[in-house]
Parts: sequence; structure tokens; C-alpha cells
Amino acid sequence: MAAASSFLRPRVQNVVATCTCGTALYLTGIARTLRYAEYNPRRFSAVAVRLRTPRSTALVFSSGKIVCTGTKSAWAARWALLKFVALLRDRCHVERAHVYTFRIQNMVASVDAGFPVALARLRRLYPREASYEPALFPGLVYRAHATHGVVALVFASGRLVLTGAKHADELDRAFETFWPILYTAHARYGDGDGEPNDEPNNDDPTTTTTTTTTVETLLASLANEGLLDVPATPLCGETEPF
Repeated sequence: MAAASSFLRPRVQNVVATCTCGTALYLTGIARTLRYAEYNPRRFSAVAVRLRTPRSTALVFSSGKIVCTGTKSAWAARWALLKFVALLRDRCHVERAHVYTFRIQNMVASVDAGFPVALARLRRLYPREASYEPALFPGLVYRAHATHGVVALVFASGRLVLTGAKHADELDRAFETFWPILYTAHARYGDGDGEPNDEPNNDDPTTTTTTTTTVETLLASLANEGLLDVPATPLCGETEPF
């Protein structure tokens, strides 16, 4: 069985982290004080605050919980949450605000397997682990017990999006597990059963845009998986960053 090359490593595209600031918050006052904050209680019960460095977005809840997304490392996520809490202390005069119970909830990464994948064949070879509905979405969802919760979204071009990890090492180990499985569905090799191969669609925009996962998509997926105890809702448009 072929093994993944050492230069093929997942690249983290988004990190979702959470913390609590240790005190209840008055969201209306925060939204009025921070001119780059967004707050529409009719749509969502949190204030959205954006930073330029590190580039990130925070959802601040009245309970004191903060959800940060948009960074590309655990270190940057911690840095962003520290800056968000500092804003609460310095600009909003919430003197008791500090960072407590910092946790990485999810890491999203992308990687190229290096060859096209016959998605229909992959589903046929692994019917329990693979879910593929081309009429609804051009990607195949692969869930394996051996990857400890990491899920792969596979496209015919060979591009993968990995999600569900809480550490970068988990992404590397998951890809090492996924790669030999994908190789069994190499699109350049015949099926041997009379069925045509799946050819990658270069015109498919999802092969190039799946890594730019939006904040609302991440929060919705996390809420559906039970990883976050906050409601998921679309955010407003871009505002002036910090």
C-alpha cells in the first residue's frame, strides 16, 4: 500500500476556540462602545467583534462566553482571545474580565492528495464510512473510527478538507490514515467492473473555494455536532476592523 509523501501535510485554514471572561456582559454597551462591533439581537444574541491582527472574529455572549474563529493556529487563537478580553477591560471598562477555560473546539485544514479520486468508487469500496450524494453536493464525506473524530471532505480533484481536530498533530495522523484509502480510488486506474471513472471537474468552484469556510458555516457545523453550546446564525457584513 502506498504511503503519503512527507511533503503532503494538511495546512490549517481556520481554528475555532472558546473561553469565558468570568463575568456577565452588557452587550448593548459593548456594541455602542466598540464602533467596529456588530450587534443585532433580533438575529443573534451575541456581539460580533473583528480584529485585523491576528485576523479573527469573536462572538461575545452576555454569559461571558467568547467564541473566536478565523485564526490559523492555536497560538493565534489564544492571542486573539487575549486581545478581545483586553478590549473589554480597556474600552468597555469590564475590569473583572480575564481569559478562563481556553479550549480549541475545532481545526479546519486543507490538503491535496496529489492525484484525482473516483468518488463513486470510493463510496462503493467503503460504504459504511463514505457518504456521497453528487446531486446535492460534489464532495464525498468520509468518516472513519480510526481518525478519532476527524472528518474528510473529498473532491474529485484530490483536494481534501479535514475538520473535527483539536490539535494539528491529529490532522497529520488523520491524513496519513486517509491517504492510502484514497489511493485505492485513484481515478486514473480502471475500475475493472465496467463502470466509468469519475473525472475531476476543473470548472467546479468548490475545488478552489472550500478552504475559505465562512464563520456561519463553521458555527452551524459545530453546533450540529454538539461541539459548541451556542446557537448558530449568519453574521452581518464586514465592518471596520481593529
